[in-house]
Amino acid sequence: MWERESLIAPGRDKFGYRVYHDADVQAAIVVQTLRGAGLGIPRVREVMAGAKRGSGVQDLMRALNQRENELRVQKRRAARGVSSVHRYLEMSQPSPAGSGCGCD
Repeated sequence: MWERESLIAPGRDKFGYRVYHDADVQAAIVVQTLRGAGLGIPRVREVMAGAKRGSGVQDLMRALNQRENELRVQKRRAARGVSSVHRYLEMSQPSPAGSGCGCD
């Protein structure tokens, strides 16, 4: 799939088999890292194109820093959501019988 999406481009031998050189393996590691971080194919393609232009390290670091910030925001939102659900569930619990609170 990555080859079809032009994320990596391994060479071919005379029989048509893919040949992965060190640079191809490094590119696959970068793609896997970016995809594992949740970046979409279009953004990964941009980073990989930057690598070919010579700005790869900067593009990679920028993409990973941006993704880290996005994940931190999502984490905070998720934590607030969990807290809201938890509070609602606590308020929705029936009071113990005979507690005398009059809130049945």
